[in-house]
Amino acid sequence: VNDAIDAATTENDTVRLAPETYDDGQITVDKGVKIRGFGATIENQLRVTASNVVTLTGPEFRNVRTAVELTQGTGRAIISDTEYGPSVTYGINTSADNVIITQNDFIENKRAIDLKTSTGASITDNNLIGSETAINATGTNNVADPDPVVHTVFNNNIDPADVAIRATELEENGGEINAEFNYWGRESGPAPDEILSPVDFEPWNGSEFREPNYQIEDSNISGIGELVAGERVDVTATVNNTGGPAG
Repeated sequence: VNDAIDAATTENDTVRLAPETYDDGQITVDKGVKIRGFGATIENQLRVTASNVVTLTGPEFRNVRTAVELTQGTGRAIISDTEYGPSVTYGINTSADNVIITQNDFIENKRAIDLKTSTGASITDNNLIGSETAINATGTNNVADPDPVVHTVFNNNIDPADVAIRATELEENGGEINAEFNYWGRESGPAPDEILSPVDFEPWNGSEFREPNYQIEDSNISGIGELVAGERVDVTATVNNTGGPAG
């Protein structure tokens, strides 16, 4: 995998992983590439240091302490359709800003998602089931003159073994987590001891969301820069129809 990343010659090159097991050492992503790995299993840490956009889609992580590490200074990262089972202690640790974590499965980890020195994380449409702590946020920021840290947690299935969201240090720094419209494992919402504030979790969903019948396997969205009002932008995507009961 490292050889394939080294061989990438332009930003947004795609590295495609074959459906096999990769256990030959830490994977370092030091340039803006797209890694696609549906059916692949990774048994080492994937560490992202690139200053440009990195997307990771598809692989399952097993038998590793920390599966994905996003270092401070990393550019925007988009992580989707990945899986972190019980043999993974820590799922995603991020010190990078504006990370998008969507449509992933975190099952019985010690800590599924750890938001360290970061702000602007978007955590949507994930399953976070049975982890000791589903989401932990420490409450500091990368930038020199930081505004209060704000993260968004939306439309996830969150049913922890202990803590759903721990964000007590955010309160000391004036930050917050918007965690509206999640399903907390029961129709009545989260138990009081599952949310360690400041977290806005009302209203909540009374039932689980269902995953869509498709997967977006490749698109040019990550390469689109800041938009100007009235500007036309063409978006292309490869969509895999997976079937299933949801729309």
